[in-house]
Amino acid sequence: MRLLIWIFCTMTLLFAEYTASQHLSEKLIVHHSKNEINAQDELLKLKVYFIENAITRTLEEKYNLQLDIEMLGGYHMVVIKPIHSLELRNELLIILTPVFKDIFFIDYKESTPSIINKHKVSQVLLPREGKKTVLSFIDEIGLQWLALLLLSLVGLLLSIASRRKIIHLGNKQQDLKKKQTHIETEIKKLGSKHA
Repeated sequence: MRLLIWIFCTMTLLFAEYTASQHLSEKLIVHHSKNEINAQDELLKLKVYFIENAITRTLEEKYNLQLDIEMLGGYHMVVIKPIHSLELRNELLIILTPVFKDIFFIDYKESTPSIINKHKVSQVLLPREGKKTVLSFIDEIGLQWLALLLLSLVGLLLSIASRRKIIHLGNKQQDLKKKQTHIETEIKKLGSKHA
């Protein structure tokens, strides 16, 4: 029973860490420049690299990666998005860093940035107000806090079960003491009859 509880607790922690790492909202910034022509040249260089490299081509198809130019302030940024897992981010950084020396990543919320492409501005999607779901509640408190709450509940249940066992053992011990006292008095009675 303890082994099952230990496995459950470990799996809960591992699941929490795994799902937290799987739900990243990041993008890789490959190049940034105030000059749009420089940014377009870097985007072209990045697209050519993705086409020529089999690994990056596979990652692009598998994760539906977008290579794009975004505006932030007065800067044109060449970005790779969306990055939703730690493994993908690290693999891209390892592959692209030798070629694109200034590459870095940033966190972002997908619903907030205003992305400016050459001809099109994508709209900002705001979350709808409505009923709270379990998933929105988990997002608000954070998955690690939820795992911590679950572990504390498991710990509470284990301590209650242990306390009940201790009380049960204490009652058994009292019963055994009574029986032992009864047997000792019977032995003394038998000893006094034969003496």
